[in-house]
Order: sequence, then C-alpha cells, then structure tokens
Amino acid sequence: MAEDPITEARRSIDRSRRELIEQLRGLVEKGHAQAERIDNALITLNAGALLLSITFVGTLTTSSIASACSLLLGGRSFSR
Repeated sequence: MAEDPITEARRSIDRSRRELIEQLRGLVEKGHAQAERIDNALITLNAGALLLSITFVGTLTTSSIASACSLLLGGRSFSR
C-alpha cells in the first residue's frame, strides 16, 4: 500500500535534515581543526619574532638605543 504524499514528504524532509546536520557537523569539525593549525602557526611565528627581538636587543648598546629614540622622536636627545 502506498503512503500518502504528506507522510512521504515528511520522511523526505527528515532524511534531508539529518543529512544536512551531518554535513554541518563535518564542516564544523574541519573548521575547528583548521583554526587550531592557524593558532599553532601564529604562536610559532610570534615565538620566533620574540626570540629574534631578544637577540637583537642584547646586541644594542645604551647609546645606540638613545640615538634611535632620538631619531624617532624628532631629534630630542636622551643623553645625560
């Protein structure tokens, strides 16, 4: 015996809804994984930049820092 069109339509809608929810779950999981990879890459880049900055700060002398500040601030002197 054939089902009435309304019942058949409801089942089709339910099936489509379940498929859509499964697809959305998969996309959300992929998005989380991609966000985690981007976060790890940014943390690595920031750590490298910090290490590079610390390395170069150690090589600067007080007078070179003062002259750099002087240049940045329009010729004001920080010498004592």
